[in-house]
Amino acid sequence: MKQLRNFILSAGIILALTAFGQGTRNASLPVIATSASVPGTVFRECPDCPEMVVIPAGKFMMGSSESEKSWAASHGASLESVSDESPQHNVSLRSFALGKYDVTRGEYAAFVRETGHPAADGCYESSMPKSNKLASASWQNPGFNQSDRDPITCVSWQDARAYVAWLNGKLRGADSTSANGPYRLPSESEWEYAARSGTTTRFWWGDDDSSAANYAWFKSNSGGQTHPVGSKPANSFGLYDMVGDVWQWTEDCYAESYANAPADGRASEAGKDCLRVDRGSSWLYPTWLLRSATRERNPADYRDVIMGFRVARTLEDTKSVTAANVTPAPQSQQPPAVSVVDLKASDGTILKASYFAAAKAGPAVLLYHQSNRTRKEWDMVARQLAAAGINTLTVDVRGHGETGGQESHGEARKKQWPLDLDAAFQYLISQPGVKGDIIGIGGAGVIGVENSVETARRHSAEVKSLVLLSGETESLDFLRQASQLPELFVAADDDEYPPIVEEMEFLYITASSPSRKFVHYSASHEAPWLWYEPFDIGKVPAKGGHGTDMFKVHPELPDIIVDWFVTTLIKTPGHAPADTVASASVINQIQMPGGVAQVTQQLIEARRKDPNAQLFPEITVSSIGQDFLRAGDTKSGVEVLKLVLLAYPDSADANDNLAGAYLKNGQKDLARQHAEKALTILDAHQVPASSWTDTNEYRGEIRRDAQKILKQLTPGS
Repeated sequence: MKQLRNFILSAGIILALTAFGQGTRNASLPVIATSASVPGTVFRECPDCPEMVVIPAGKFMMGSSESEKSWAASHGASLESVSDESPQHNVSLRSFALGKYDVTRGEYAAFVRETGHPAADGCYESSMPKSNKLASASWQNPGFNQSDRDPITCVSWQDARAYVAWLNGKLRGADSTSANGPYRLPSESEWEYAARSGTTTRFWWGDDDSSAANYAWFKSNSGGQTHPVGSKPANSFGLYDMVGDVWQWTEDCYAESYANAPADGRASEAGKDCLRVDRGSSWLYPTWLLRSATRERNPADYRDVIMGFRVARTLEDTKSVTAANVTPAPQSQQPPAVSVVDLKASDGTILKASYFAAAKAGPAVLLYHQSNRTRKEWDMVARQLAAAGINTLTVDVRGHGETGGQESHGEARKKQWPLDLDAAFQYLISQPGVKGDIIGIGGAGVIGVENSVETARRHSAEVKSLVLLSGETESLDFLRQASQLPELFVAADDDEYPPIVEEMEFLYITASSPSRKFVHYSASHEAPWLWYEPFDIGKVPAKGGHGTDMFKVHPELPDIIVDWFVTTLIKTPGHAPADTVASASVINQIQMPGGVAQVTQQLIEARRKDPNAQLFPEITVSSIGQDFLRAGDTKSGVEVLKLVLLAYPDSADANDNLAGAYLKNGQKDLARQHAEKALTILDAHQVPASSWTDTNEYRGEIRRDAQKILKQLTPGS
């Protein structure tokens, strides 16, 4: 029953062990059972489908107050232009899913390639009444340069609906001609609820319009064009660019007031020829239009260079929502509190830092910048970490950003350097609600990586996770000795400061943790050497290959970092799943004569120091055991699978695999014992079916196999 699976796994191991340095993007997100989705879940249902975020059910006040309209009128609007934001009214919504980003140019291009959907017959330069229609403009040529990660522009409401119909056609059994299937455009109330993400302020980040440049692309900071999605922080629902960059079509027909607006999240319909509502403002317009309550409308066939869209998805089997069973977004979904603080080193130097407080007690992370950037480059990640329950401190080190003083070198640096690191670390662990014994450290660039590793070395008992981007360190002995510290290494071949990639590879192979991971972004060839990062005074153009600059080119990278810290600080503090490539030496040792006994002893010794220590991934070594069984070496197969069960005793999969091996070896009592244990674990529903997957489909696979073994052991069956 499992032969095909194990054949695939064996091939996967070969590829994994030979792929170091080849580099891949983050794997496609799994398809989820939408009826069982929990708020915050991110999923993608096909390779060309957009990433979706599950939005919680809730109730909110839609529209703007009289005081907010007065504020808008004093900041560039007219009272007439904002009069359609009334009356304020309560709306109750079911849970639904919304695009994590605006639909990108690359995603829209896939739709056009597959369907042949026609391009625009021109595109307006704005939605202002007297704007010009550019005959040569289209989504492929909006009049400014775009990457495939920029939001699509020059698309009408009709184009957006055609895209949605195409998505629905990709779902099994869906009507390929329908724009009203599971995928659809969001209703106007869904859009505002998601944009507010639990807030009642003018903007999703608060009432302060002066800080808008930190959160959105608009007239003052856009440079007259769109920017890649995800370049600004996500709101508390995990949605990017809900305001700014491009306007977003909704399903609704426009009405001049909310007097007859639905109160249950449905779209307002008034006939096929109505004006359609668009929301969110764009790169072309001023700050006041970035408010969550701002409304616009245009004809359904209208296209301009500031108009895009994002998609919504209905979640099946969601219960009907009434005022009685709706609860507002919890406090943990509010935007994290941010404080600019002064840290005083022991020599009196003041270090500027930003503290992002989580809503409740939990672990914490300290983030260091690269030498040619400042702490602000970490803001997006820091906000996401705080929203996920991890208190976060970013700091400008001496001589950088808003921190005074001069960065020293040589012997002077060796004396001054620890003062700054300790000041930052001590401040972080002293904050209310911070669990001072569960700390993560992250750094970018040469000084950021060096600062991170040195801080981890100085506070090794407290530091439970490490993230290193595009740097190097002299503290190699620490990486070599920290055999169970989860470490995430990130580098790109197009790094502007070679040989950073080789330095990061060297750090990776020097480190000894089996749970270390390397995210390597490949390019056809590496960038040429031009100058040194620590002494860069504008000699090297930034192209997105170094440190936190990678966030713009690889917008999934912040999510990877956040997920790493959530796993290693909240879910399994101080631990990450063992990685096949990182465990290559142990995996090879297992396949050598006497290797199983040696690794068994190593695991026992490691568990004496850390009861949760792992030396190898369950699935990889399980596949080795299955290989021995298929080759007729039943004894070796049993020994390998016994080792897997020693490492993963709560795995139904490991028990089932060992049961099958015992059956082949004629050890019927042990086969029955472990098959029954597999079923007991599955029936309890207290732990995952295995360390590598827990889908209902795979649980069923284990159950069928264990039952088959028991049937074979039953006389007369």
